[in-house]
Amino acid sequence: MLFDLFNFLKNPQDSQDPNQSLRQKVKSFLLVLGIAILLSLITAILLDILNELGWLNIDSHKIEDFMKTNSISKIFLLGVVLVPLLEEIIFRLFLRFKSNYFLQFIIYLYPRSKDYIHEFWQKYFRFIFYFSAIIFALFHLSNFNEMPSLSFLLPLIVLPQFITGLLIGYMRVRFNFFLGFLMHAIFNAIFITIGLLSMDNEPTKKLDINTTSFSLKIEEEVGRVKISKVEDYKNDSINFKGKDLKNIISILTQRDYNFIDLNNDSLKNTKINLEYKNQSQHKLNRDSLILKHLSEVYSFEMTSEIRNQELYLLKVNDSIKLFNHLAKTEDEILIHITSKSIEYTKTNLKQVSQSLSTIYKERIEYDDGIDQNFNINIDKGTFSQLKSELLTTYGLDLKEVNRDIEYIVLKF
Repeated sequence: MLFDLFNFLKNPQDSQDPNQSLRQKVKSFLLVLGIAILLSLITAILLDILNELGWLNIDSHKIEDFMKTNSISKIFLLGVVLVPLLEEIIFRLFLRFKSNYFLQFIIYLYPRSKDYIHEFWQKYFRFIFYFSAIIFALFHLSNFNEMPSLSFLLPLIVLPQFITGLLIGYMRVRFNFFLGFLMHAIFNAIFITIGLLSMDNEPTKKLDINTTSFSLKIEEEVGRVKISKVEDYKNDSINFKGKDLKNIISILTQRDYNFIDLNNDSLKNTKINLEYKNQSQHKLNRDSLILKHLSEVYSFEMTSEIRNQELYLLKVNDSIKLFNHLAKTEDEILIHITSKSIEYTKTNLKQVSQSLSTIYKERIEYDDGIDQNFNINIDKGTFSQLKSELLTTYGLDLKEVNRDIEYIVLKF
């Protein structure tokens, strides 16, 4: 089997292994998977050495950020099933002539071209095979937040993906598409599991100040963030757990999260623990004090900038329709969102606008002055359907306007 693998990779040919028994498939599958894991570990060690020397920056990785901030079920669903399946369809499904639907479609339209196309395919198949592995590897460059300063090192950071692409390609061509996908899925599952287990580390301390007036601790979460919360205590103390920098600044400045411009990719998904305690008898300027130390720790300057932006205003168009849905005193406050509906019970219109902004990824504001609570139940359709239902049923209009918005800009 090793001899067959070596000969294939030396000169790839579009031909299946004549022995398609279950025993042969299992043996080849385990052998190739083992080689892929071993070579990936060796190249990972090499990359880690280059990273320690400062030639590469593989610490800033989008996959790691994704694993830190999402549920384990979502990580495995995407990383083990959906992404491998999609990548196999794009990069390796076409590697068998009979399964190359694009070529088969051309042959269907021009039957006389079959012999010429097949001859071309066989003649240049090794280049096609290597090209698919190269493109597969280069595609994974998008996983990195920062590229190496030395451009000749670029191929090295995707060397594990190139090797894996060759080996999965072998399984796809010599056996079938399913075994190639299965190898990709198991390979990802192994390294995702290793990555998740290695993330269970203690937070990194960034700042620890303890004076007679106040104490301030800032840490960065290294592993997965299991808790994300904000606790605002009496006596002007506050505790952030597992929050990103943008979120912390939004709370401290009392500005909308979407109006804070953070252009540092490496910090966007960094989760921070921050604990501030007022230890004096007097009220301190807590927010300014925390912001000052945050700017020193993360080396940024905070400025403001006026930008013209399109947004939607939630306006009361028909107050009679709206007040038909006025909440009762005995109603319980509830915001319930499902895949099909959005239900607000005893909720004011400002809360409704903020919630709809999050759901529909559109900036929606409310400033009409009506502060009563209402019961609103709408279908979770498109944004145009939302506008229609709000106007027809509740007398609420979503008007598109341009406004000058003050942004907080962090300059690193």
